This record gives sequence, C-alpha cells and structure tokens, in this order.
Amino acid sequence: MKYLIALASLALSLTASAADPPSWLSPAPSNLNGPTRQIPDAAFFEVPVSKFDAAAAWLQDKVFISQSAKEARYFGHANFVCSGGSKPYLVRALYENGGTGVFELAWVGDALIVQHESLGSEGTIMKSALFACLSKEPTQVYSAIGGAM
Repeated sequence: MKYLIALASLALSLTASAADPPSWLSPAPSNLNGPTRQIPDAAFFEVPVSKFDAAAAWLQDKVFISQSAKEARYFGHANFVCSGGSKPYLVRALYENGGTGVFELAWVGDALIVQHESLGSEGTIMKSALFACLSKEPTQVYSAIGGAM
C-alpha cells in the first residue's frame, strides 16, 4: 500500500512540474541577436527535484530572484560560492529528456538564455530551476530547448 501511495505522489508531482511549461518561461525570440557569452558550468547548478516545489513557490511570480549563500546550502550545495563579483540568483528553467540532457546558460546582451540540450526524440517539456551566479541582473530570461534524435 505504501508503494502505491508513493507512486501516486510521484505521478502528481510530475504532473505539477509539467503543468503549463510555456507560461513558466518564454522561448527566445527569433530576433534576439548579438554576441553570445557562455556562463561557465561551474557557475550554476540545477535545483534538486526534492527542493523544486520550494523553488517553484519562490519563483511563482518572477522569472528570477536574487539569492544568498545560505540558499545554495538549502538547495544542497553548501560549498557553492559565486566568484568574480557575480551574485546568486534562482532562475526558472525548462527541459525535456532530463536523464540525457544538460543545461547551459548564456548572455545575449542583457538577456539570459537558459538552454537545455538532450538526446532522444521530442518529449514532455518539464519545469525546473537553476541556482546561478550571474554578473548582472537579466533584463529578460528566455528558454531554448534542443537536442538530437
């Protein structure tokens, strides 16, 4: 019986994470041009699934919010620190085929692009959140999802 309850809870959790992803983060517009500056992988991490509901609640009305070092600890990375004058932010993210994918962050001007690349055929787009050290506050945050079949 406990097993069935656990499965039901998991199904409800996945449904909630998948609910209405387009309103969670808009795709990058086709007219977004300019030089792209990658943010190093060591400057961000994905919020663990066990903490996603808390992150989603904090991000309910905003695409990103400023954070502090203690929030990195809360999200499971006690030794995570921002360097070079960057500041910590919690940022909305989208992904598909998460088990085979990787997040990337990049600046295009003052806009932040949250990209997820994965292997496999098109899947269900799911919500996530990233804890990231950013050199500036973004004017906009956009999603880009891609991959290979």
